Amino acid sequence: MCKKQFYKRISLLIEKSNFFRKKKKKIEKKRVKKSLSFLHKKKKAKIRNFFPNISRNKRAVPNIILRSSLFGILKKGYRKYERNILKTSLNDFFIRFTGESLDQSDLDVWLECLYRFSQVPLGERVIFSSYSFLKSIDRTTGKKDYEWLKTSLTRLSICSIEINYKSYFYIGHLLHEWYRNNKTKKNIILLNKNITSFFTQSIWTIVSLKERKKLKGKPLSQWLHCFYCTHHIPLCYKVITLKNLCGSRIIILWKFRQILKKSLYEVSLATGWDCWIDKNDIVHVIK
Repeated sequence: MCKKQFYKRISLLIEKSNFFRKKKKKIEKKRVKKSLSFLHKKKKAKIRNFFPNISRNKRAVPNIILRSSLFGILKKGYRKYERNILKTSLNDFFIRFTGESLDQSDLDVWLECLYRFSQVPLGERVIFSSYSFLKSIDRTTGKKDYEWLKTSLTRLSICSIEINYKSYFYIGHLLHEWYRNNKTKKNIILLNKNITSFFTQSIWTIVSLKERKKLKGKPLSQWLHCFYCTHHIPLCYKVITLKNLCGSRIIILWKFRQILKKSLYEVSLATGWDCWIDKNDIVHVIK
């Protein structure tokens, strides 16, 4: 009888210890889950510090990129290789560029890349299909478009830029890396983390995609729209200043003025801004 009671007691103790062990495991699991979710939230907060949290139909971009001739206006077939060229930009901004000339269509690609980087933790790669990317930038999905996207991504990943603005400095590529998995037919891109320093404080701007798409196929109008988006209260600029800043290769000034006048009208229709050139050859924009 004593033996039976003894064994019963032992089995009860074993059951109790198993119960507490299981309970301890559950508590530990909950603790791990909480710490992981906290880290995830912290990571998200860090990303938002670098990439502004904006809606799908807008794009955040550093001012220095839009206040220069880095993404200029080019005629078809006029793209050339540039070596360590000092790009025309506003005061305090300094950009040197090496690579094949970039235009407004390349800017469309880069803006979409930046948006996709804002959706993943900083430093992580972005994976996408060429089809979904082309759809996002309002392009058709024919064979020529796939080839065009490929060459544009190549340009952005091969070119080298040196950016200087006050205490901010960056040297590297606009896309740190781009490669393709032929088995899955997916593109993989990486961004250099250091470029995110240009998304701090008030040295970046928001561009409306809805307005930009209205100006599709009009390079100077698109450039003007982005340029004036970087101004909360637009300053007055001479026609010759805007000619140099946009990278126009039109030699005769009055010819450029004619095209500029038309482009300002197109920007006005797309945005509702008042845009005009006065008798002193100064451009005015009122938002």
